[in-house]
Amino acid sequence: QSFCKEAESTLKEMKSATPKQVALLSRYFSQETSAVINAIKSAEETLKGFEEYLSSSGNILSVSEKLEKMLAEHDSLVKKAGSLRKKHDEIIRHAKEIEKEKKSLEKKLSELEKSDEWKEIFSLQERLEEKKTKLRETGESLATILSPLRRPFKKLHHSHSSALSGEEQKCLRDCMENPTEMILSDNGIETVRSLLKSVLSKHQSGDIIMKPREYEKLRAILNGLDSRISALRKDYLKLKKEAEALESRLSESEKTLSAYSTLKDAIKKKSKEAEELKIEAGYALKQSERLLDEAEHKRSSIEEFLRKHTNRRITIAK
Repeated sequence: QSFCKEAESTLKEMKSATPKQVALLSRYFSQETSAVINAIKSAEETLKGFEEYLSSSGNILSVSEKLEKMLAEHDSLVKKAGSLRKKHDEIIRHAKEIEKEKKSLEKKLSELEKSDEWKEIFSLQERLEEKKTKLRETGESLATILSPLRRPFKKLHHSHSSALSGEEQKCLRDCMENPTEMILSDNGIETVRSLLKSVLSKHQSGDIIMKPREYEKLRAILNGLDSRISALRKDYLKLKKEAEALESRLSESEKTLSAYSTLKDAIKKKSKEAEELKIEAGYALKQSERLLDEAEHKRSSIEEFLRKHTNRRITIAK
């Protein structure tokens, strides 16, 4: 129809000659002009017939064009859904491969855990953990008993450090910072005993002021140096030595421990990969199903469109 309008406009321009142009053409080109006029008339009749055809049959062309568009949209949805379903299937296959690799790693891990070497390692680890727990508890007990030393030792350092030797000042500072480490060091018991006696003596002479309760705590520590504190110190050093021996034995199995750790990490990684792939596959499947639903709706629309324009029930294959 757009072509008809443009052609009609062009023919109209060709016919709109001025009187002078018509006189010239009739005088000098009468034969040629007659042929052109006849051609224009013929073209006008053809255009008129074409316009009448479009007016009567144009609706068919419009319906055909719309139907073609609807079918293309339907096919596009089905194709996209198929691509997504194919992607889903590929991801699932990949996920199964990852699961297979994971099971292979788990089998190797199980074989390692059943080996005599691993049983020995596991036993050593349990014993080491037990020693470390007792070591920590013993250290905490010592720290609790010795904590009252900090405050009076600070007073001694503040007011009478100049009267102490360089070694005594160092020991005093160390004891202020961490009395437990001081007790555990070589000659630690005697060092603390000497400093305690000095503090108590300064208190009795009035050089260091302490509350009665604080004084009693220091007396209790002094009296416990050869009993409870000494026993805790002995236990701590023994536990430390035993823990170090177990760690030394475990270090000899470093290669096996490293292989165990590597297998555990690899299994964890494979589990994560498989889970992520399953999520991705689920998303692709969901998108595919959504597009198929849209395609089904479009198919129903096409069938309804055909029924409306043909008065016949035509089914579109899914």
